[in-house]
Amino acid sequence: MLLERAKDNCDLIEFIHLDKPQFWMPEVTHVFHGRDIFAPVAAHLASGVSMNALGSPISDPIILDIPRSTPTSQGWLGQVMHIDHFGNIGTNLHDYQINQHKEVMIKIKGENITGLVSTFGERSPGSLVALMDSSGSLAICLVNGNAAGFLHASVGDKIEVCFSDNL
Repeated sequence: MLLERAKDNCDLIEFIHLDKPQFWMPEVTHVFHGRDIFAPVAAHLASGVSMNALGSPISDPIILDIPRSTPTSQGWLGQVMHIDHFGNIGTNLHDYQINQHKEVMIKIKGENITGLVSTFGERSPGSLVALMDSSGSLAICLVNGNAAGFLHASVGDKIEVCFSDNL
């Protein structure tokens, strides 16, 4: 989804195979590449090492076909992309698509959620809420509960965002 956003913004996109171990931690485990490879490489990048010095260019990356949200006459149509172990529902709808509108209604699995919240504490336990998660994507949650279980939601289910001026 980050790649799609970069394409939408006409950002320069490069792919690098991080195949130069001199930029990694001295000892690399099999399970913690974020610490052993990615963090040291990011530190080198932040300190001015060029992207091309950190690895070999990839000219033919394999791009996964990730469903994109689509505009509708009332707002946006998206879908459930993942469900975490708490039952929170992650979608392919993003803050830049929604935040410029003051009033929204989210429709999912026959339920309507009016407005966005910033925290779970804004609604009472058992309430279905919609908020922007830490990655800037729309999430559907149940205060003190499991939204996916409550809604019988699955990855791929449709979710619609309607703006008040289009209702």
